[in-house]
Amino acid sequence: MTKDNDEKHIYCEIVDVMWDPDGYVLSDSESDSKSWREANKAFALAFNDFKDGIDYEFSDWHYNMKCVFVFLYNISFVNKESLLRMMNLVDFLGDWYISIELDCRDDERLYMYIHLYEGKAIFYRGKYTEKVMQRFGLLEGVNVLPL
Repeated sequence: MTKDNDEKHIYCEIVDVMWDPDGYVLSDSESDSKSWREANKAFALAFNDFKDGIDYEFSDWHYNMKCVFVFLYNISFVNKESLLRMMNLVDFLGDWYISIELDCRDDERLYMYIHLYEGKAIFYRGKYTEKVMQRFGLLEGVNVLPL
C-alpha cells in the first residue's frame, strides 16, 4: 500500500500461529503452474544480485496456493531495501503473497517465518522476531518506510 511516491505504509503484526490464508487458491492446471513459475521468476529477477540455490531457493511445488514460497539463507536479505523490493513484488503480483522461511546462518543465526501481503507483513513470534523486525526497519503496528 503506497501512500505517496516517496513512502510505503506497511502494517506489521506478530502472531503466535502462522496460517495459510484463505482466497489464494491455485489449481493443478498447467496455466496455474505456469503462473506460479512466473511468480518465482519475478522474485528471481527482483533479486538478481542474489544466487538461486545459494542465497535463496524456492519450494518445489506451489501447494495449490498463490504464493511465492522462498527460503532465504543470506543475511543480506534482511534489510529495509530488500523488504521494500519484496513488498513491491507483492504489489506487482496482485493477488499473490510471499511466504518466507528465513534460515540465515551467516554471522548471526536467524530463523523464522514471515508472510508478506499487500501493505502487510506478518511475523511468527519467536526467538529472533525483534531482531529480524529491527533489521527490516519495522515495529509492530503501522510503519512508514521511505522509498
